Amino acid sequence: EGLFFMNYIVYFLLFLYSIVSMIPFMDSTDKAGNQWLFLSILNLISLIVLFISKPSFRFIKSPLFKVIFAFFLICILSISFSNNVILSLHDISRQSTFFVAFLFISSFLFSKKLNIKLNVVFAFFVFSLLIESYFSLRPIIYDLIFKGNNIFDYSSINVNALIGLTGNRNITTAAIVIKLPFLYYFIINSNTYLRTILL
Repeated sequence: EGLFFMNYIVYFLLFLYSIVSMIPFMDSTDKAGNQWLFLSILNLISLIVLFISKPSFRFIKSPLFKVIFAFFLICILSISFSNNVILSLHDISRQSTFFVAFLFISSFLFSKKLNIKLNVVFAFFVFSLLIESYFSLRPIIYDLIFKGNNIFDYSSINVNALIGLTGNRNITTAAIVIKLPFLYYFIINSNTYLRTILL
């Protein structure tokens, strides 16, 4: 029962990780501030769960981990070339938060003890991808519904309207791009009927 309950806790944490970029900015000065705070809190909770569940770290031998770890090291080394050390340390702290989140997510996914199903977790990320894509493209969708073919007469698009849920179009774009591989994996591993609908 303990392991069964732990699986559900980890599933819930992974679901929360999948919706980090959907956390509203709530009129804060730093549009991404709430997302980073939420991600830091998730990492703290995941650390506690990690000690209890004792998952495997065998994923550190994978090429993906080596690439991300190399990128993280380059970010740290880049401080020596920075003109603004304070700002660089601020960015490094965010990169560290992201790297720690990657470690926790990977350790949960590849733990033999927890037996987490990849399709379920990837479905979380696909769900958040669809929600973010809808809210990002909502102005265009509304124009298409209410103005029809007239949208093809537009000479320009107000990109500032495509901010999605985050309040920042750059964050929204990055979140969508990062989650696209999850969609591809989910489609490839879906049954034939579901794959036909998604394609």
